Amino acid sequence: MEVGEVKETMAQIVYQLSYEHNGHVGLKDQILQIVDKVRPSVVRVQASISETSPSSRVLGTFRQGTGVLIDEIHVLTVGYLILEADTAQITLDDGQQVPAKLLGVDLESGFGVLRALEPVGQWPISLGSSEEANVGDLTVTIGSLEENTRIITNGRIFAIQPFVGYWEYMLDEAILVVPPNPAFGGSPLLNFQGECIGIISLQLSEPQAMNLAIPIDIFHSIKDELLKFGRVLSRPSRSWLGVYHVLVAEGMAVAGVVAGGPGDKAGIQRGDIITHLNGIEISSDADFLQQLWSTSVGDKLELTILRNGVTYEITVRSEDRYKFYKTTGI
Repeated sequence: MEVGEVKETMAQIVYQLSYEHNGHVGLKDQILQIVDKVRPSVVRVQASISETSPSSRVLGTFRQGTGVLIDEIHVLTVGYLILEADTAQITLDDGQQVPAKLLGVDLESGFGVLRALEPVGQWPISLGSSEEANVGDLTVTIGSLEENTRIITNGRIFAIQPFVGYWEYMLDEAILVVPPNPAFGGSPLLNFQGECIGIISLQLSEPQAMNLAIPIDIFHSIKDELLKFGRVLSRPSRSWLGVYHVLVAEGMAVAGVVAGGPGDKAGIQRGDIITHLNGIEISSDADFLQQLWSTSVGDKLELTILRNGVTYEITVRSEDRYKFYKTTGI
């Protein structure tokens, strides 16, 4: 293939740069160097999921986003993109499409890994250390929003702090970055050495528009098990209720219930407010999850529920999410 033909198939780069936003001028050359270094490692991820899979009810049957090559066959991304995937495909920067399969999703951290079904002849990304990241550090994010486009956003770390997700999820330290990249799902968060220090998972609106990244050091700690077994076997599974929760003055309001999950089976309803778990009053969303995870999978959980002004006692037997969702293709 001629050089000109290669360029025609390469992903289009769209820059959303805000040098003044960071209080710095003249960063363009540095950013361009980072992009040139990293773009062959950034891939588009597409996954197809059966409509009978539990996650398809919320996340859909076709998902697409971004991932990064960490070696010649493994792609690191955010777990929700590939959870329960039957088939998957990665598209390289030069337009080449490679079939892939679900390797593993770590529900605790939110990371997911695909395995390409044939070696990918691209240079893997350099994984840095999120522990060395600090508030105010300059960052670059590269994401795939459309079929043949990469969105580049430069910004800075706004905060490093705990994060609680309404789907029974918590990070002790999440990296919050401003401004947000609209192609957030699975995009690498890069430092100014061109190292990946996190994987972008979410776009948040409070206290301002920003991206949330899962710190890469969590992946370092689980990488060997995740690549070998498709999950982390050295730690016990967490107890799971199967509810979507929002903190209110009285306790944890149930914003939704996972169909077929343990809470659904026990009769928990949307609009219920969980005021006590095993007799302990709920004071925060983090406290609620810590109490839940201090119990073992299969334990009976005694919930005090406020429903339409009436108090009820409901017993729920917690379950293992890894048995409810398909998290590995091994």
